Amino acid sequence: MAKNREIRNVANRRYGRDGASWAAYYLSRGLDVIATRSAPNAEASLRKYVDEAWTLLSSTGLKPGASRDRLAFTTDMKQALSKADLSRRTDPSVRISR
Repeated sequence: MAKNREIRNVANRRYGRDGASWAAYYLSRGLDVIATRSAPNAEASLRKYVDEAWTLLSSTGLKPGASRDRLAFTTDMKQALSKADLSRRTDPSVRISR
């Protein structure tokens, strides 16, 4: 039986507010996050959101190694995916109904 590979690097693709929340959470758990999105001002918006969320995340407890400095950004999805152990995509067009 193969061992599970440890997740250390997460690619966060085409994120919005939900994806930015996940990025902040992954950073608070001590993971590296490489985000990719082609929208104008995407990197600045993501970093602002992470900065704002960091206060709350800090109050709930950060894992060793947690840092906002572990956030990288690229517009090249292939580059982001090539470094990822896990890829996360938040798609706001998908609706969940009961």
